[in-house]
Amino acid sequence: MVEGLGVYINSSSARCMDGSSPIYWTTKGQGSGVNKLLISFEEGLFCNLIDGGYDNCNYFAFEKKGGYPGTTSGYFGTSNASKVPEIFDFNNIYENYYSRDSSINPLMYNWNMVYMHYCDGSLWLGNLNDVIHAKNLIYIRGNANAMAILNDLMINQDMKDAVSIIVAGQSVGGVAAYNYVDVVANMFTGSTRVVGMPDSGFFLPVNYEPCNYLTQLQLVYYNFSTNGSLFQSLLIDQASAPWLRQSAQYMIPYIKTPIYALQSRFDSSNLDYILCDNTNQSAIYEYSNKFATAFMDTGITDMGYVFLVLRLCFLFARP
Repeated sequence: MVEGLGVYINSSSARCMDGSSPIYWTTKGQGSGVNKLLISFEEGLFCNLIDGGYDNCNYFAFEKKGGYPGTTSGYFGTSNASKVPEIFDFNNIYENYYSRDSSINPLMYNWNMVYMHYCDGSLWLGNLNDVIHAKNLIYIRGNANAMAILNDLMINQDMKDAVSIIVAGQSVGGVAAYNYVDVVANMFTGSTRVVGMPDSGFFLPVNYEPCNYLTQLQLVYYNFSTNGSLFQSLLIDQASAPWLRQSAQYMIPYIKTPIYALQSRFDSSNLDYILCDNTNQSAIYEYSNKFATAFMDTGITDMGYVFLVLRLCFLFARP
């Protein structure tokens, strides 16, 4: 592993939305963690195409200030390649599974760690070979980005020597963790143990006004050609509604790799971007019950690898 540096992917197919090169950051493991690896897909939003155009994609790639979810240009730059995101800064205030403090992160504090930058606007799933001609040229290459980074980790970052690998991700990155954990597992034929740890990657594919998340999934599926990134075994089961295959609810029954899922039934992204209401407590509880039922109905708990985190503090903190 190259300690702390941003690694740019030079590939003819992998591109951020504005055409810049994808990037990931690494940090080296020590002691008992020297042959263990945490891979994490970054969170973010995806392009909202409900209005029938690509203005939202253009905004993420070229106009949004702070975070730059559609680019590695300007914000990182060649001279700032060592600048890691705040959440992946081991000296920051976050108490999470990137921490180097063994009292905070007893399992992985000394592991090798990889943080993959989300910059494709398509749930890490887009497969558009053609460039979108909007206000600017827009690339939707989420699958190519993910695969290029994973292959680079195998070839240039010694992932092939890992004995234990956890595939993680937050929110949209959690969707990617569900989708790519078997891909990572299939890269190994020996005794390497691979498990998934998607964090808050379960979203109900339903429509609530004005967010209309299900409609957004349909548009992402057809406009960003995500079909080739998804579980092909789902093609028959979901032939009448193939866009549902972008949802963890429909991925989970087909995942062969063990999963440890971190998920709140009161997940703020679900309330903000699907229910579209984070203030009405009766609506929140009704939604959370549907959410928990859908989660359990996937059979995920039958695998014996999964736990559901029920965080009530989100509601109790509200006046």
